[in-house]
Amino acid sequence: MGRNVDVEFDMLIQAKREEVKPALNHVSSSQMNICVAVRKRPLFEKETLSGEIDVVTVSNPKIVIHNPQFKVDGITKFVQNNDFNFDNAYSEAEDTKPLYEYQIKGLLPSLFEKGVVTLFAYGQTGSGKTFTVSAVTQEAVRDMFKLAPAGSQFHMSFFELYGGKVVDLLNNKKQLQIQEDGNNKIQVVGLTERLASSEQEMNQIIDYGHSSRTTRATEANDTSSRSHAVAQIRVRNSAGKT
Repeated sequence: MGRNVDVEFDMLIQAKREEVKPALNHVSSSQMNICVAVRKRPLFEKETLSGEIDVVTVSNPKIVIHNPQFKVDGITKFVQNNDFNFDNAYSEAEDTKPLYEYQIKGLLPSLFEKGVVTLFAYGQTGSGKTFTVSAVTQEAVRDMFKLAPAGSQFHMSFFELYGGKVVDLLNNKKQLQIQEDGNNKIQVVGLTERLASSEQEMNQIIDYGHSSRTTRATEANDTSSRSHAVAQIRVRNSAGKT
């Protein structure tokens, strides 16, 4: 098949994969205070061609790692399963829609009830963080404007943490300071806020912030994000209260 793969390990893993129990239904994050979800990315084409084997099976809410090993004789091969449980787990066969439906959508109404919603994406370089967050952001922006009561205003800021520095992605990467205020709350001093009056305008602000991020070519991605970026959306009512 054009792959320089270890066929024995490949077959052993396929056999182990068939032993994994079927997936359960996803659970809405609105039923939890904190929801930890994992999304599996498929192997890159170059990984497949170089003979790498897919050793991860997703069966919500479980991730199974099939660990190829040798017995003490150094010859006999076997595969050990290691299970890891999360609140939700999404396979490479699932697109972004179910992830958005279960992880984000149910939380949005709380934004208009003085609630706080945080989406935090964590993973190694090339794991698909920016890809996933960008996709769910588009859905969230659309629904926020649908749910917003009359008179609501969306104020946006976007900053980056890289190399020990904090810069404003909406203001020519101006360097900022993080300080603690009198109420023991962390504040980013001088951070720019922009009013987003429409769905299109909010998407444009987000796209501009992303385009200003620090990137660098890596083995996984030619334009990999090399920083931690934080986009904030504050909702204010007609009286100007957040």
